[in-house]
Amino acid sequence: MSDENMMDASNLAICFGPTLLPVPVDRDQVFCQTYVNELIKNIIIHYETLFLFDGGVVYERFIVPTETYVLMILTVSLCLSVCLCLSLCLCLSVYLCLSISQPDVVKGD
Repeated sequence: MSDENMMDASNLAICFGPTLLPVPVDRDQVFCQTYVNELIKNIIIHYETLFLFDGGVVYERFIVPTETYVLMILTVSLCLSVCLCLSLCLCLSVYLCLSISQPDVVKGD
């Protein structure tokens, strides 16, 4: 998975280490955090040894067909374009209303 999202064991350990094993306040935070991150990294790497698999449900990665992915990207792009157009129209409408009703405000006088 890390080849897709750049979250290898080290990066995950840096993200989750402080939450899973917070360093006590009376300790040197910088010095101890290195060891916490290393410990969490090893737990992530060796999870199969540490946590026994009891035969429960295993979730597989959801794979989207290329056509569906392209359609999703186009749909999101279209929605963003429509939102941008509506925002610009709204801003222009407000500007025009202000320029008609209060020309001094628009000109900056």
